[in-house]
Amino acid sequence: MLDVELFGLNPRGHHLTNLLFHIANTLLLLLLLNRMTERDWCSFFVAALFALHPLHVESVAWVAERKDLLSGFFFFLTLLVYTRYIEECTSAGVRPVGSSLWSGASGQRAGASRAYYAAALALFALGLMSKPMLVTVPFVLLLLDYWPLRRVEPEVGESQLKRLVPLVLEKVPFVLLTIVSCVVTFLAQRKSHSLTTELPLTLRIANAIASYLKYLGKTIWPTHLAIYYPHPNARFFSPHPEPLYPASEQWPTWAIIAAALLLISVSILILLRRRTGPWLVTGWFWYLGMLVPVIGLVQVGTQAIADRYTYLPLIGIFIAVVWGLGSLLSGPSPVPNQSVAPSSRPDGPGALKEGLASFRYPRALLATAGLMLVGVYAGITRHQLQYWRDNYTLFSHALAVTSPNAVAHFNVGARLVEQKQYRPAGAHFRAAIAADPNCEEAYAGLGYLFESLGKTNEALQQFETALRIRPWDDLSRCHIASIFEGQGRTNEALAEYKQALQFNPDNVRAHYYL
Repeated sequence: MLDVELFGLNPRGHHLTNLLFHIANTLLLLLLLNRMTERDWCSFFVAALFALHPLHVESVAWVAERKDLLSGFFFFLTLLVYTRYIEECTSAGVRPVGSSLWSGASGQRAGASRAYYAAALALFALGLMSKPMLVTVPFVLLLLDYWPLRRVEPEVGESQLKRLVPLVLEKVPFVLLTIVSCVVTFLAQRKSHSLTTELPLTLRIANAIASYLKYLGKTIWPTHLAIYYPHPNARFFSPHPEPLYPASEQWPTWAIIAAALLLISVSILILLRRRTGPWLVTGWFWYLGMLVPVIGLVQVGTQAIADRYTYLPLIGIFIAVVWGLGSLLSGPSPVPNQSVAPSSRPDGPGALKEGLASFRYPRALLATAGLMLVGVYAGITRHQLQYWRDNYTLFSHALAVTSPNAVAHFNVGARLVEQKQYRPAGAHFRAAIAADPNCEEAYAGLGYLFESLGKTNEALQQFETALRIRPWDDLSRCHIASIFEGQGRTNEALAEYKQALQFNPDNVRAHYYL
């Protein structure tokens, strides 16, 4: 709303706001990592990869994905304020919130701790209201407690359980907000018919396993990026799947099993190396955990994967890779001494500074290679931005790099209809139906095309097919009502307009013509 007040519908202003939010998020990430670890160069490279990776083009270039940037903004602020809360607790010897509400602390320090904790909770709530993908924040906070904040290590004479319980209880208010957000999101998605309940759980799990590896592949080699990736099981996205939808492409069973074993093996290996590489634990499970809400176990929409879903999860991979490479220069880290303060341990904050001093040339070589990699990603990002010029360019590119893609065919066809290029538009609508007979939009597009050409009977047939797939499609009902009205079938037109308003009370066209 503020953007429209300032810029009207000039897209430059809206894109500028997105860009400013992305820059702010990059700087907040840099500040956060540097504050927690005191490792300037590692923090810089993670922030640089976050800022310029091609997978993040969609979140920044697509104005409607403001929610990614805004939720990320509050996410980083939440982590920063949470870190400040930990610093206050540590400096005053204050125990976590789960332990009798900061018992044994001085009044001033305890008050500051409570203030920072409440601020972190409030910022988390704002992030959830921006985009509910932040429901995994309590899990991320526990990961940060493990590394780099090092709060899970028991003190001398203290059991591990006694150390962990207060840290878990400390996250209870965050978990309660998460539960509320999940319930509200579920109800909203169900009301808007965005939830897909027809897809069997086994196929959702299979696609989730494949998606984890697909995202990793696109992180390393970011090519063939598209605004929409068709789901391999599109035939199930329908209330009537039996007579339609031949089986779509899917990874074979052996590949899904191999992918699952690979993910499990990597996770186990990282856990086994948790003492010498704690950053691997935080980074890897940050990636796995933050993708859970959008990995497809609860299917929202018909896409298999989406670049925008990686905006925050990829930070975990960047942390694991950058800190892992940095550790190679400082040599193996010994098992941490429990009696030594975290900041002075070999694998704690600032650990690389002394180790890197004797490895000047490898350090320079690694830094140069890192800058070259960031430069390559920046070049790919610049190239990818060229496709975000207009709908036709964007979805034509999607057709070039994904196949078959019914959504892309429909959008290209819709653009051609606007330009009154009816013959090629019809070819794209039919190609969309061939790729996915469940593509209701393509039937509606053909209906609009026939209606524009005055072929009302053919138009009615297409709109009615669209309604068989999605009975709640109020726009198709409006077109049917308009055709009925033109044929003098007034009562039938009235019924269609009224039914359209039952499904969508905000349909202006239905109100007007009714």
